[in-house]
Amino acid sequence: MKTRTATSLRLLVIAGAATFPFFQPVSLRAQTLTNGSFESNGGQQSTTVTGWTLATNVSGTLFATSTEGATNGSYAIAFDANNQATGTETLSQSFATVTGQTYQVKLDFGALSTPAGQAFLSRLQVELRDGSSISSGNELITSGSGTLLGNTGGSLNQNTTVIQMSDSSGANATNSAAPNAEFSNVAFTFTAQSTSSTIVFTDLSTGGSDSQDAVLDNVSVTPVPEPATWASGALLLAGAGLTLRRRLRR
Repeated sequence: MKTRTATSLRLLVIAGAATFPFFQPVSLRAQTLTNGSFESNGGQQSTTVTGWTLATNVSGTLFATSTEGATNGSYAIAFDANNQATGTETLSQSFATVTGQTYQVKLDFGALSTPAGQAFLSRLQVELRDGSSISSGNELITSGSGTLLGNTGGSLNQNTTVIQMSDSSGANATNSAAPNAEFSNVAFTFTAQSTSSTIVFTDLSTGGSDSQDAVLDNVSVTPVPEPATWASGALLLAGAGLTLRRRLRR
């Protein structure tokens, strides 16, 4: 009987570990953005990227690219590709959120420079806005939450309710011919205030006629499980184990 009980309990633990994600609310299980790696697009230098809105005042400056480096798949987004549109280019996507839920955002920010060594002039800003507009609603980013998870030359120039990233390694950067753009992994959190939020990227690069393209890839937004969610799942699993133990003792 003891052997049978122990075996059954081990099987219950294994099954519980495999199915534990299903104890979570639906809102905590899935990636919320569409096409965060930009792989679904109209081809090289296309301004049609599934799920995203690309806006610029100068044509030929903001597009999907497979020649400037990527961290997830073959494509990324290049900003200020002809060095004329700084501050006028935005990339945005609105997505469904749960009011009061905290989310983590991760992204890979890259810099490609010609001539090499001037990638520090590449700068990109990211905001999270409440609602489905890039210009209305409160700023949602948790002030000070920005971190560099993998630093290959990047720095955070602003880490408040708005995140600004740039390259800081100068001549030491890997800024030779494409696709050798260097990337740094950036993460931060925000808390939704309604059922819709909007992520907005704006190019803030400087450098005049030199080519310092800001490159973006691998953007994800995922819910952060609350401690109570994990505790509820653990209690459910423990309760099932106790019930099984009692039945096997009969």
